[in-house]
Amino acid sequence: AAPPGTGVTAGPGGDVHPVGRFIDVCNGDADGLCAVLQWRLNAPAAATLVTGLKRDIELLERVQAEPGDEILVCDISMERNRPALLRVLNQGARVRYFDHHFVRDAPEHANLEAHINTGSRICTSLLMDRHLGGAFRGWAVVGAYGDNLTEVADTLARAFDDPAINPAGEGRRLLTLLSSRFGLTGEGGAESPMSQTNDARVLLGKVDTALSPSHRASVRY
Repeated sequence: AAPPGTGVTAGPGGDVHPVGRFIDVCNGDADGLCAVLQWRLNAPAAATLVTGLKRDIELLERVQAEPGDEILVCDISMERNRPALLRVLNQGARVRYFDHHFVRDAPEHANLEAHINTGSRICTSLLMDRHLGGAFRGWAVVGAYGDNLTEVADTLARAFDDPAINPAGEGRRLLTLLSSRFGLTGEGGAESPMSQTNDARVLLGKVDTALSPSHRASVRY
């Protein structure tokens, strides 16, 4: 019998692939962590989180992949992780890579799905938000505030102060406060990436439920 979390799955064209572990690799700041949070709210899985302080960039070096592993990479430079990225791809892992940092030449590989945008008004949480159609926009706003994209974040945060959704009018304040706390010790953040978030989780859960898909799609940034 296959070990827990393994098996097979059909890919494009009916190809059969082994299913291995789920590994999430991200920068330990608000942007990286909020990008991963959005993905795991969309695709729940018992994933291993590989992260570090904001200055820890070459995090893929810490991953030893096996055939069938599903690796999500968020908010770390592909340029600096290129050797490790090629290694895990050649080890048989499938990689989804979301990032907004400069890369000269992204590798082409059948097992790599890359979402790279280096624009000045984008961060990884916003890339993930676009990919998921705004399904968990609150976390994208937290990530954008954390990456100092205040103007963009303010635009997206307007819905969180809608009295019909948040009668106390606390939405934007909570999101801004959370962005300053969402990170690892050593960068001015919390001791755990997920600590001090209960109030915001409740708020964001309500807002994500209340916002219609058409409303999310109407917000441009």
